[in-house]
Amino acid sequence: MQERLHDNKNRIRNYNGKNYYPFNGKVFCGKCGKKLSGHVQYSRTSKNNAPVKQYRFSCSCPAVKTVNEKYLDDMVINGLRACIFSPENYEELVDKLNAYGKIQERVIDLQIEVLRSDKENAEKRCSNLMDIAENGDGTKSIIDKIKRLDKRIAKIDRRISDYEAAKKVFTAEDIDRIRDRFTEYVMENRNEDVLGFLEDTVDRIEVDDTVRVHLKKNICVDRETKKGFRQERSIKK
Repeated sequence: MQERLHDNKNRIRNYNGKNYYPFNGKVFCGKCGKKLSGHVQYSRTSKNNAPVKQYRFSCSCPAVKTVNEKYLDDMVINGLRACIFSPENYEELVDKLNAYGKIQERVIDLQIEVLRSDKENAEKRCSNLMDIAENGDGTKSIIDKIKRLDKRIAKIDRRISDYEAAKKVFTAEDIDRIRDRFTEYVMENRNEDVLGFLEDTVDRIEVDDTVRVHLKKNICVDRETKKGFRQERSIKK
């Protein structure tokens, strides 16, 4: 576990530059095996000489020395989305989310228990102060304390309501929403969850005349998705 956390921190450090390349370290020349690295190229054909992110070959094998980063990343991440969110996986995904939800519910219930205890103590203090006030000893300081306790109790009630609302039973519609946001989230976030996910799913990407994506052995790929993981590079360079 410590090694895994150390690896994730190193990956985040590597990706924390101005430009983010999700598959840095996983893209290789399909002929000699040398790694490609991410870099920015300024296009002479685009407006305002706009920068274009590329994966660049460090070897002399290919005639075309770069691969468009967006093309490659879109291809791999959309393929992963197709694998994970295939219709036959929906039931299992719902079950896993609800199992996770049950764990979170236990954590929420503990938080609610603490809040209810805090509320009970505040209500007792408030009741004692009100008894004092009703006996004619209601100084301004006591009245102010009662008001502060009332506000605290109301705040606790709101927090309890928020925690209760956070409890959720997941459905296939939730999977649809996660699927719709999946590509954008993975492409734009460089946190430990994303980097750990890519590490656990993508083994290596080989590029020469074609792009070939190799996933970890525990990832099931249907026939149509497998075709998408092997594309002629001449489609887009």
